[in-house]
Amino acid sequence: MNTRGRLEKLAKGILDCYENARKLIDDAKLLYKHRRYARSVALAIIALEEFGKAESLYSLINTAMTAKEIKAYVRKIFINHREKQLAACEREFLRTMKGKTNFYYHIQVSKNFIEKEKESSLYVDMNSTFDFKSPASIKSDRARKYIAFVAEKIYEYKFSYKDILDRLMEEREWYEDYSKDQSSRNSL
Repeated sequence: MNTRGRLEKLAKGILDCYENARKLIDDAKLLYKHRRYARSVALAIIALEEFGKAESLYSLINTAMTAKEIKAYVRKIFINHREKQLAACEREFLRTMKGKTNFYYHIQVSKNFIEKEKESSLYVDMNSTFDFKSPASIKSDRARKYIAFVAEKIYEYKFSYKDILDRLMEEREWYEDYSKDQSSRNSL
């Protein structure tokens, strides 16, 4: 497959993931509005993961990987919740150059924190002293914070397929020009 064909497929995949993330966060907002706080947290986290898939696909623009390697990478990312969560927060980490925000910290350091949060938003849990915790115990403030954090990330990106493809092509061309420039400098 040629470069343009691969970029077209990536653009479609990125847009599909962004659109699904937007729909999921909108659904989370509806659940929140109807005081279904626990379910709204679960959907907000799933929306974050969909956004992470889009970010992971975007990172493939200038890759030298083969089609087979790309497929393996995408399969791995699409099933690994933590990787999707990290990918969704990577830009935030890079902007601060610290990674000290609560979300990035919980994903990076507390390996399963966000995943456990998602599960506790959906399922009744029991601790070692046989105390049961219902998903309904999640409060509105916690749900609001999740939704706000994820929605802000998702709504930063308002692209159409053409916007994404144009951006991918522009970045790819820049990268190719840069690579040629570096090669000519190295050969001197």
